[in-house]
Amino acid sequence: MKQTEIFWVRTAGLFDRQLMPTVAFYNGYFGGGIGSIVFQTLRESKALAYSTYAYYKQPQKKENHEIVEAYIGTQSDKFKDAVSGMNELLTDLPESKIGVESVRENLLKSLASERITGAGVLLSYLEAQRRGLLADPRRAIFEAIPKLTYNDLKAFHVNKISHKPFTYCIIGDEKDLKDSNLSSFGDIKKVSLSEIFGY
Repeated sequence: MKQTEIFWVRTAGLFDRQLMPTVAFYNGYFGGGIGSIVFQTLRESKALAYSTYAYYKQPQKKENHEIVEAYIGTQSDKFKDAVSGMNELLTDLPESKIGVESVRENLLKSLASERITGAGVLLSYLEAQRRGLLADPRRAIFEAIPKLTYNDLKAFHVNKISHKPFTYCIIGDEKDLKDSNLSSFGDIKKVSLSEIFGY
């Protein structure tokens, strides 16, 4: 295929309930939708991606680790620029006052209008129990969102994402991917189709 897909993956610390409001805010601001920094920079401004996202994922169980994931699907000839573009964003978090306020407004509206009904009540309770939570986390998120600022997002980015090692998972046609481009990211391990699919 003429498209190359690149995934960035790394584990962070164990589940931290105190980070839930910041994570919700950060994901909306950084890479969680069409208004996010990642989407606007890599797809809209630089035209380097068919699709792109990045987010910080908290686990469903308190004993599991949090995960950072990023993705970009790009043309093979834009591979190097696309990886460099994402790496720049993973290193330095750009500031957008409009972006911060837009995410804040959207999150507050979403939380205020969301209703858990029927079987969802039980499922929500069990999810909170698995995470060691004694109350619905949406309340803490709703109360914290108005107080969070770009500086909080920046501190989170520096602490959890910036200058941290990532594993790259790259899918594409070998003919279009030069080893010299790949080796600059670290050791290369090529996986065969039989290793992936088992036949």
